[in-house]
Amino acid sequence: MPGCRSNDVGPVFQCPTCGSEVFKRRAREFFLCRGQCGHRFTEVKTSFGCNRCGARFKEVNALFQPSYIYSLNEDLKSELAEAVSELETAFSGSPKAARVPA
Repeated sequence: MPGCRSNDVGPVFQCPTCGSEVFKRRAREFFLCRGQCGHRFTEVKTSFGCNRCGARFKEVNALFQPSYIYSLNEDLKSELAEAVSELETAFSGSPKAARVPA
């Protein structure tokens, strides 16, 4: 997690040999490092970078926070249970067709 505690982070793809962040994909089979070594590779090394302060960190040091939290509308709970039950019946091989409200 960056020291500024920003949530504005993104992946940073690096060359596994020299750690350069600059590379380009060549065809479908490999990446080519355009940094220090010019190495060809099929898998990139991934870390994360803060778009605010520029700090770099590994995924194990990231703090994941939920962006959205969903809850079920209590008024629709019975209707949803019925629709799920009908879907379970439909997928279990029973000839009954499922009726899912729009």
